[in-house]
Amino acid sequence: MSSEREGSSVQVGSTERDAWQARVEADVGGVVAFERKLVGRPAGRPPTAPLYTAQDLPPVEQGLPGQAPFVRGRDAAPKAWEVRVRLSAPTVEACRAELAQGATGLHLVVEGAPAGDVIAACTGGLSFEGLTGDGVSAVLASWRGAGVLELSLHPQDPGLVDAARAALAHDGDVVACTIDTSALHHQGLAEADDLAVAIAGGLRALRALEDGGIPVEAAFTQVAFRLRLDTAFFDGIAKLRALRALWNRVARACGLDEAPGARIHVLPSRRVLTRRDPWVNVLRNTAVCFAGAVGGAQAITTLPLDHELGAPQPAWQRLARNTQVILARESHLDEVVDPAGGSFFVEARTRALMEAAWPRLQALEATDSVSGFYALVGSWADEGRGALEADVARRKRPITGVSEFPLLDERTVDATPRTHDLPDAWRLAEPFEALRDRAEAAPVRPRVFLAQLGDLAEHNGRSTFTANLLQAGGIATVETPDDLPLADAFAASGCTVAVLCSTDARYEAEAAAAVTTLRGAGARQIWLAGRPDRLGLDGIGLAGSLSLGCDVVAVLDRIWQELA
Repeated sequence: MSSEREGSSVQVGSTERDAWQARVEADVGGVVAFERKLVGRPAGRPPTAPLYTAQDLPPVEQGLPGQAPFVRGRDAAPKAWEVRVRLSAPTVEACRAELAQGATGLHLVVEGAPAGDVIAACTGGLSFEGLTGDGVSAVLASWRGAGVLELSLHPQDPGLVDAARAALAHDGDVVACTIDTSALHHQGLAEADDLAVAIAGGLRALRALEDGGIPVEAAFTQVAFRLRLDTAFFDGIAKLRALRALWNRVARACGLDEAPGARIHVLPSRRVLTRRDPWVNVLRNTAVCFAGAVGGAQAITTLPLDHELGAPQPAWQRLARNTQVILARESHLDEVVDPAGGSFFVEARTRALMEAAWPRLQALEATDSVSGFYALVGSWADEGRGALEADVARRKRPITGVSEFPLLDERTVDATPRTHDLPDAWRLAEPFEALRDRAEAAPVRPRVFLAQLGDLAEHNGRSTFTANLLQAGGIATVETPDDLPLADAFAASGCTVAVLCSTDARYEAEAAAAVTTLRGAGARQIWLAGRPDRLGLDGIGLAGSLSLGCDVVAVLDRIWQELA
């Protein structure tokens, strides 16, 4: 395969691709227009080209599944992933019930050492949040599960070395340390930065174990990873593949040719979960599970749709678990190793993430203190969060049910108070959810008048766009009745804010007069759906415009200032 890539076939492919790109550039208006219109630049991710070919395949072989560099998977043959259910208040009954209904592992949120009977009830795989070195001996004494036991200790836990020694001596499959990037990821880290932090954490664990007298080849078996994925499932697949390749690069740097592939536990990123229209969280969980399965994760945890609202209801806990069961047993995602392997797009994304993460890892390795490490990561998180917030505000990254297609009268989900507080996590939907909360706290839902000029065919497109945009901020709309003049219709609406909705041609003929009419009828703020700057309408007294790519959060804030 490598000789084919290096031979004439690549030259032919390059020529064909160059000819294609030249023709497309001519059609869209040049190189700059090609980059602007056809190259995606999503925040926190590598750029996305409009076309991928064999020319985008990595210059070196990726190996076979189960073989270094483990890009194509940790295991050589298909292997079912562990359906790992998160329990924040684990009891014997809850553990047994989950394992009896489709779970093959449990992820327990604990404080200190969990009860021995709870651990004994975990007959499958097991991992933790909150376990420290002080509780390891109790867990090892009680656990007799058939899967993998991840003690999930932090690399800086003072009991890590002793836990690793006990894990190596145990007759089961036990891993002492888990590198969990969740807290930093939820502050806004880009995908490549998340990978760099994960590998840097793995290196810290290896050094701690080696300093404690554990040989490096044994230390590699005592490190696992826990990653968060969002709904961009192709990038999620590439992220897992890149992590394994980067970890194998570390193994080679340590002089190990036979180190095992990285063991990975996947969870949904809380950044993409919503409190509004939480039913869509089912789809988000499905996308994460799909990416984890196709990307070769060893364990996957899906979260209930009400995870951000309170303690999970039994029905939504069951739905989260059964999402995985269906993808495994009905869609058979666990019966193919690396199904994305060879995809020009996925292979290119994998390589792009690796190439972006490695210099970031080197920068982390160059820091001379823990405070310096976290200061650098914090600056990356701030940068990543700012870029994501800008994309969300402009709806370049739409949030279904929140910033796009919101339901003002959505069916609510009953929330139950938690027994354990969740760690802080910044979520993409927060600006829009705050506006929705503000609207529902008002005595009467705020409304904006749609000044629809012309017939239905002329104004319907921009009227629909405007209503959708305003509803994302909790604002209802009032349409222009056919049987009333514009001034009378606005006065009857009781609104103080209006938005002109029609075609550019109609705007050129009537927008200025419509603004004057609405002002006379009492409108204090008048907007236009479209681009008035392209029509020479900047000076007619508009508050601003509503258009594709506008800062929707800023627009809604300004409208709310008038409505308040």
